[in-house]
Amino acid sequence: MKQARAQSEVVGVVLMTAVIIILAMIVGGTILSTVDTEEKPTANLNVSVDASNVTVSHHGGTYLSVDEITVHLRSANTERHLLDAFQERQGDADSSFDPGETVTHTHNATALLTVFVVHDPSNTVLYNRDFDVPPPTQDTGPVAVMSTSSTVPVVGESVTVNASNSFALDGSIIGYAWDLDGDWNYERSGNSTITNTFTQPGNQTVRLRVTDNRGETNTTVTTITATYEPLPNFTYNPSAPGTGEEIQFDASDSGDSDGSIASYEWDFDSDGTVDGGGEAIRHSYSTPGRYNVTLNVTDDTGATNATTRSLLANSPPDANFTSACEGDECQFDASTTIDDGTIANYTWAFDDGNTTTTTEPVVNHTYAGSGTYNVTLIATDTFGLIATTSQTLSVDTVAPTIENVSLQDGDGNAIVTDGDSVSFSVTVSDSFSGVSTVTADASSLDAGTVTLTDRDGDGIYNATTSVGTSPTEGPQSVTITAVDNASNTASAMANTLTVDTTPPSITNFSVADESEFNFVVIYWEFIESFEVEWETTDDHLAETTVYVNRSGMVQDTYTDQSGDETYNNTRTYESSGREHTVTIVAVDEAGNEACRTVMDTADGSDPPDSAYETC
Repeated sequence: MKQARAQSEVVGVVLMTAVIIILAMIVGGTILSTVDTEEKPTANLNVSVDASNVTVSHHGGTYLSVDEITVHLRSANTERHLLDAFQERQGDADSSFDPGETVTHTHNATALLTVFVVHDPSNTVLYNRDFDVPPPTQDTGPVAVMSTSSTVPVVGESVTVNASNSFALDGSIIGYAWDLDGDWNYERSGNSTITNTFTQPGNQTVRLRVTDNRGETNTTVTTITATYEPLPNFTYNPSAPGTGEEIQFDASDSGDSDGSIASYEWDFDSDGTVDGGGEAIRHSYSTPGRYNVTLNVTDDTGATNATTRSLLANSPPDANFTSACEGDECQFDASTTIDDGTIANYTWAFDDGNTTTTTEPVVNHTYAGSGTYNVTLIATDTFGLIATTSQTLSVDTVAPTIENVSLQDGDGNAIVTDGDSVSFSVTVSDSFSGVSTVTADASSLDAGTVTLTDRDGDGIYNATTSVGTSPTEGPQSVTITAVDNASNTASAMANTLTVDTTPPSITNFSVADESEFNFVVIYWEFIESFEVEWETTDDHLAETTVYVNRSGMVQDTYTDQSGDETYNNTRTYESSGREHTVTIVAVDEAGNEACRTVMDTADGSDPPDSAYETC
């Protein structure tokens, strides 16, 4: 039976070929001889013919636009119909002829009918077959329609074959039979939908035979191409890329056991969007983070497979810190540590057996004693990358040594008053961290805080200042304070100076005019004579100076606090005296002075009290 059917099909093909040649000569042909450069579609179409209708079913492959497909029906007459003129039997009624859809159109043929389905833009013949048109009957018989969940399944993958869209125009479908290996033996029957697994690669013929309630049958066939799935694989370099660093992705290790890789698609951030294509590609990440990179490969049969790898793009931190100590108390600050993301924690090793880990950059630590310590910081970011830095730290808990403190006034008499110059001198040493500052608290001298310096590096610190306008009376000292570079402090008192800003008090000052005229036998004269008496009080009186004459010249200086002296001046051939100024000036050791004065004419009469003045 199969042999007779095969011979019949061969004879039919020969006859149809002859008819095609004759029709082409008569009507000039409808299949173009030139091939358009339009990409050629691939579609698995099935056509069935009954007495009045041509039915076209799409079993898989390219989605076709109905206005680009022409169906040529050739018999005694030639008909051409765009696919959008066909009546849709199964589909979604849009402008695309998709897998699983079925359309039908009437025909006028009564015997032999040749059906060509042509994709017009590319001149591709999608279907070509001769049909013997059956005589019209009241029962047009069933129409077998088959769709598949995949036309290119992976070997071992379950494929669903669905015949539920089959129909009978004047009856109903009551039976479905399936030939799953193309040998015309129908191994399975009963259900309109079945699943099958293809265990070998290659083209697999699947045939469907439907039977209606009148016992009539119809057959359709489709081809399923089973393939081994491609195996995607890729590497990237560098293996630990930094933020912003260019990364080379290489998929050359991908393969396909029964064909070749046709395309590569890369998704660098798992958002489902293809970011690039090609076997090798470069990419960088501007933000640190862990990214899932997906490579999807498609082989030459259209089978796809994907693989995903996790990648960390992150630069390590740049660790830095500063330190400051006051004695044994030290503060460490890692705020200058930087990272392209976030620092998770700071681990400190203080080189005294103690360590600590913090999330904040600033930490305090107390050392047990003086010494040199190598402090280490380990900064760890949120992705576990670390950076390490160390600094040598000197811890000094011993105060400076102060010796040979000296406070001197300008004249060396240890008595000062406002405006006097005073000098400070002290020997300061610190063998560990070194001397930072040396100051003198001279507030008792109304001189504020004075900074001492060691200009020649011999350890002796000096300074000079002046007593202010409001020093404290009496014996006064200054406090010398030395601070080392570890903020340890030492202080010492200097010797005292006596502050004396009070001038002497002149408690008594009187002048007696004892001048007189004197006549001698052969000449005469006038004696100008003044007796000066004074008394002063001052604990530090230095001297009292008496001025008696008209020129203000010093007549004499006395160290006693009181005195009584007479000053004479004889003028020959003069009959009267002149006007004199008598002044007394008392000065103490601090330089404070008091002054009283009186003017009197040498005439033997004492000056009145009202003539005495303070000068």
